[in-house]
Amino acid sequence: MRFIDKKNYDYIFVLIIGLKIPQAIINKASLGAFNIHPSLLPDFAGPCPWFWVIKNNVTMSGLTMHVLTEEFDAGDIVAQVKFPLHELETAGTYQEKCKYYLPQLMDKAYENLSHSHYINKKQDRRHYQKKPSDKDCLINWASSAKDVDALVRACNPWFACKAVINSIPCELLEVTITNRKASIPGEIKIINGQLLVSCLDFFVSINIIFKNLEGFFSGKNFVNYKNINES
Repeated sequence: MRFIDKKNYDYIFVLIIGLKIPQAIINKASLGAFNIHPSLLPDFAGPCPWFWVIKNNVTMSGLTMHVLTEEFDAGDIVAQVKFPLHELETAGTYQEKCKYYLPQLMDKAYENLSHSHYINKKQDRRHYQKKPSDKDCLINWASSAKDVDALVRACNPWFACKAVINSIPCELLEVTITNRKASIPGEIKIINGQLLVSCLDFFVSINIIFKNLEGFFSGKNFVNYKNINES
C-alpha cells in the first residue's frame, strides 16, 4: 500500500483481494478504480463466491467488473460476462474458468470505459456471503443427494468437506449420485465392494475420501482398510 500511495494513476484494477482498499487509494485513480469479482453481482458478493455458487447448484455464473468502493463488492457494475457451469464443476475448475473468461471481461469493460457517456448499473439487491465456516462444509446426510454432491464439489480443493461414516470422521473429495432410492439418511450399503451412503432421496457412492493423518483412499479401499460394514 505504501508503494501505491506514492503514485497517481489513470485506472486502478483489483482482482480477488481480501483487503479493503482505503478511499485515499481509490481516489488516486483519476479515471476510475475497479474490482473484478468472480460472480454475477449482485448475487454472491463476498470472499468465496465459487463455493456458494456451486453449493447452491447454480448453472450459470460469470465475472463482474464494478466500481471499487470501501464496501466489499458493492460498487456500480461496469461490465459482466457469463459462463455455464458443468454438473461436475468444482471450486478449482470454477477459478480456472474465471481465468479463461477474464480477457473477454476486460475487452467488454474497455469498450464501455472508452465512452465518456457510459452508464454504470446500480446494484439493487446485494447478496453477500461470508467465508465458509467448518459448519458450512459439514455433510448432513439428511440433505438431498444433489445437495451433498454440490457441497463436496464446492469444497474441492480449497476446503475440507467433513463427514462421518460408520462413526469415522473423514473428508470427502468426490461422490457420485446413484439411482438407488434412499433408506435412512446416513445408512451404509456395500455394493460390489463400493461404499454407498444414503441421503434424503438417493444413495451416493463415495469415490475419493481423506482420513486425517492416514491419507487418501478410494471408496473401495476405505471399506477394506477400515472394515466398514453395512448399517
